Amino acid sequence: MMRRLFPILFIAFIGSHFSFSQEAQSEKSLYNAFAKGELHGEVRNFFMNTINEGKLKDYYTNATGIAFNYETKPLYGFFAGVHFRSVFKTFGVSLSQEDPLVGAAAKWEYELYDLLEKGNYKDLNKVQELYLKYQYKNSYFSIGRIETEYTPLLNNSDGRMGPFAHQGVWWHHRWNDNSTLDFGFINAISPRSTTDWFSLNEGIGLFSNGFLPNGEIADYRNYTNSEGLGVIKYLYSKANLNFILYDIFVHNLLNTVWLETDYSLNNWRLGLQYALQHGAGAQKDLPLQNQYTRDGENGQVLSTELTWSTYNWTFSFAYSHLFDTGRFLFPKELGRDRFYTSIPRSRMEGLGNANAAVLKIGKSYPQSNLDVLFEFQTIQGLELEEFTFNKYNKDESFQVNSIINYSADQFLRGLSFEALLVYRRNLNDTSNPVIFNRSNFLQLNFMTYFRF
Repeated sequence: MMRRLFPILFIAFIGSHFSFSQEAQSEKSLYNAFAKGELHGEVRNFFMNTINEGKLKDYYTNATGIAFNYETKPLYGFFAGVHFRSVFKTFGVSLSQEDPLVGAAAKWEYELYDLLEKGNYKDLNKVQELYLKYQYKNSYFSIGRIETEYTPLLNNSDGRMGPFAHQGVWWHHRWNDNSTLDFGFINAISPRSTTDWFSLNEGIGLFSNGFLPNGEIADYRNYTNSEGLGVIKYLYSKANLNFILYDIFVHNLLNTVWLETDYSLNNWRLGLQYALQHGAGAQKDLPLQNQYTRDGENGQVLSTELTWSTYNWTFSFAYSHLFDTGRFLFPKELGRDRFYTSIPRSRMEGLGNANAAVLKIGKSYPQSNLDVLFEFQTIQGLELEEFTFNKYNKDESFQVNSIINYSADQFLRGLSFEALLVYRRNLNDTSNPVIFNRSNFLQLNFMTYFRF
C-alpha cells in the first residue's frame, strides 16, 4: 500500500511548494530555496524483443516509466535534491514461460522490471537519489543517495528502466583550470533492475556468481564482509591532453587502479586505458567456494582506441588485451566496465587471457538531429569449460550493434527516440543450452523519451 501511495505523496509534496501564496519573502529563506527550486522529469517507454535462433522461444515486453528530479535553490551554499522513478509493464508475453528445449525462461526482458521480484510489473518504485549538498566556489560535498561522479566501473549505466544507484558521501574539488580531485565512499547500493537498497555485503552477489577457477559454482553473497567502497579520482586536462587516475577499493574484496589518457591532434584522437587489480587479503581466510578472488589472481587489462573524425563522420578502432594474470573482476551490482571495447550487451568483466577488438562507424546529421552508429565486436581466446579465465563460461563471439538516435525540436522539443539492434553469435559452440538468451540472437530495443 505504501508503495502505491509514495508516488502520489511525492508529487503532492513537490507541488505544494509551488502553490503557496505569493507573499513577500526574504530572498535568502528556506521558503525560496524550495519554492524556486527546479523540477525536471522524464517519461520513458522501452520495448524489448529477443529473437532466439531456430525453434528456441522468443520474448518481448514493453515497459513504461516516469521519473521526477527536484533540486532546491542554494541557500548559503546548501541545497537538497530527490530523484524518484516508477515503472510498470504495459504489454508483452509471459516472461516466465520456459522454453521446452532448454527449460529456461526470459532473461533480458526481466531486466526492465525487478530481477529480485520476477512477476511484479506494477509496484516498481524507487527513490534513486535523496541528498544534501554543500557547494563552495569550485568544491562541493554531497551526502545521501547520490549521483556519483563518472568512473569507468562505478556508474549508473542507465541502459534499462532502473539504473544503478549508490548511497554514501562524495567530495569534489577543482583547484585550477586543469585539475580536479574526487573522494567518494559508498556504503549502500541499489543495483540496476531492482527497487530495494542493500549494504555492500548483502548486495554483492545478488546476481549470477559465476564459476570458480576450478569450475565449481561460486557462492560469495553475504561472505564478502564488505563495509563499503572507496574511490579516488584525479583528472588533469590541458590543451589536447587528458589524464585520469582512478583507485577503486572494495573493502575486503579487491583494489583496482585504472589509468586513462587520451591525446587529440587535428581530426585524430588516441586513447589508452590500463587497469590492474589485487585481491584483498581477507579473501584467503574464506572457504574456496565463498571467495570472490582467488589468492594471487591479479586482473590486468590494456585497452587502446584510435579515432578519426571528419565531416560528421567518425571512425574508430579499439583493441583490448586481457592478460593471463587472472580474470578482471568487478561486482556487476555496482556498475558496468567502460573499456574501449565494452559495448552494450557485451562487457569485459569476468574475462582474462583473451583479446577483444571493436570497429565503430558513426554518422551525424545535425540538421535532422539524427545520429547513426555501427559497432562491430569480436572476442577471441575464450574456451568453454576453462574457468580459470572465464568466470561466466562465455564462448568466443562476434557481435554487431546498430544504434540510431533522433531528437525532435520546436513543437516536439524534449521528445527523443533511440533504437538499438543487437546481433550476437558464438564462434564455436552453438548448442541450444549454451546459446539460449546468451548468444545467437537478434534483439530489438526501442526507447522513447520525453524530458521536461
